[in-house]
Amino acid sequence: FDIMQETLNLTSLSGLAVGSRVNVERSARANAEIGGHLVSGHVDGTAMVSAIVPAENNLRITYRYPDHIGKYLFKKGFVSLNGCSLTIADIDHARYE
Repeated sequence: FDIMQETLNLTSLSGLAVGSRVNVERSARANAEIGGHLVSGHVDGTAMVSAIVPAENNLRITYRYPDHIGKYLFKKGFVSLNGCSLTIADIDHARYE
């Protein structure tokens, strides 16, 4: 795979060593059923997971995000975390500014 410099600047990929394991998913096919949210676009930054709390049938993941990303996040919106689309159940912008 080739990785653009912008991706290296905005993700944790630059910290990987030769032989590191990464998740690689096949491209979606146009005629295949797709569940959840489509993840498309560009990486705008990274977040730090600060808590993972198990609940019945799910996990509540709390993370800290850079200030410049906050304007794009809203309740019931979604984010991609390590390539997995997650619904934003609640958000507290004041907590991180």
